[in-house]
Amino acid sequence: MERRGGSDAPDHWYSFTGFAGIGHDVAGNPIQGTPRGPNSPPPPPLWIKGRIVINEVLIRPHYDWEGNGGVTSGDEFIELHNLGPGDVFLRGWMLDDIADGGSRPYILPGDTILPGGYVAYFRSKTGLALNDDGDSVRFLTPDGYLVDEIHYLSVRAYNLSYGRLPDGSGRLAYGLWPTPRRPNRPFVESASLAIGSAPSACPSLGPGLLRFARHPALARWLSSLGLWFCRP
Repeated sequence: MERRGGSDAPDHWYSFTGFAGIGHDVAGNPIQGTPRGPNSPPPPPLWIKGRIVINEVLIRPHYDWEGNGGVTSGDEFIELHNLGPGDVFLRGWMLDDIADGGSRPYILPGDTILPGGYVAYFRSKTGLALNDDGDSVRFLTPDGYLVDEIHYLSVRAYNLSYGRLPDGSGRLAYGLWPTPRRPNRPFVESASLAIGSAPSACPSLGPGLLRFARHPALARWLSSLGLWFCRP
């Protein structure tokens, strides 16, 4: 813990941010802190070794995506992706849903995410409940600065995630095959998939609504799962 702000008040103490660390143990291994040196500054928006984005979220799991032998709501996950150029130590950073409501923020453990790397956090650990009828997912610095945020509306289908396609881009799509800790990919082949704005006949899911076309059998099956689709 480090003190910032002068007086020894509770709201002046913060977790070490992982920036400007100079601590080493007797064997020369790095430790998290700045002994005999200035406390690490809070990470301002432009001073981040790597750019972290929320890359994928799974709202309605119906498979053991966590791999713990059961299928529960705990298989919901939020995936982060580091666009680089450097690695980022995530201890003290936070995941949360809607601001000032919903689940309590989850304080990330001491994971280091390398450039181009992924890390997934499951509801069984975070306690973050992603609401089927729409919610937000937010990624914040230890001091509460909002780094990234995505929104989604009502979700009815199982085992289809919402995320960036391609990874780390500004294009968000609903209808991805869940791939925790791996690159995103569409649920269907690209020849059957288009990403764009929704026509007026389709319910709005925000940027990147997937439109499934020219596959009546696929459309009927997706409809049986509760997935919205649009015909050309």
